[in-house]
Amino acid sequence: DSIREKKTELNKLQLKTGSLTITAPNDGMVAELEAKEGGTVTSGNWVGSIFRADDMNMSCQVSDFDIMSVQVGAAVTVTLDSLPDQEFEGTVEYISGMGKDESGVSNFAVSITVKANADVRPGMQARTYINAGSASDVLLVPVEAVFTEEKVNKVEVMNGDGTISVVAIEVGLTNSRFAEVRSGLEEGQLVVTG
Repeated sequence: DSIREKKTELNKLQLKTGSLTITAPNDGMVAELEAKEGGTVTSGNWVGSIFRADDMNMSCQVSDFDIMSVQVGAAVTVTLDSLPDQEFEGTVEYISGMGKDESGVSNFAVSITVKANADVRPGMQARTYINAGSASDVLLVPVEAVFTEEKVNKVEVMNGDGTISVVAIEVGLTNSRFAEVRSGLEEGQLVVTG
């Protein structure tokens, strides 16, 4: 009877050995471990975080002025303050449909996937450059010179005799400082900014 009891107990312990190993859902590096050695965990308990450097996510804030130039799928260049000599490629995955007011400026959350390397860790400070298009050898005007009337972009132009005329223009790419002028102005014309 004693041997039978010991065999039954041994069988129960052998069945439990399969649950003594904790297996991560995918490959990666351990970023954070909450479980302590010798502690007890049950199936479904959170024990820590893992990450894969070749498939990381980051979020950034884009102002309401610039958000119209950002599109899902746009290429992103990411640099890290702690790794200044390296650049990483990314892609815009998600753009928030609603901005949040921060000190009078509305910012939109943008989610980016990044292909990094083993030097990168979660929580590092990063800078992003979202490629919203580029143009070279184009005519630029200060963005504060452009205004809209009846859905038409316009600027005020200073004439040679000191008078001011309002001119309709076609605007291309813009950033926080300049707007590309595709038509309506010629190089050398003076525009009013205030």
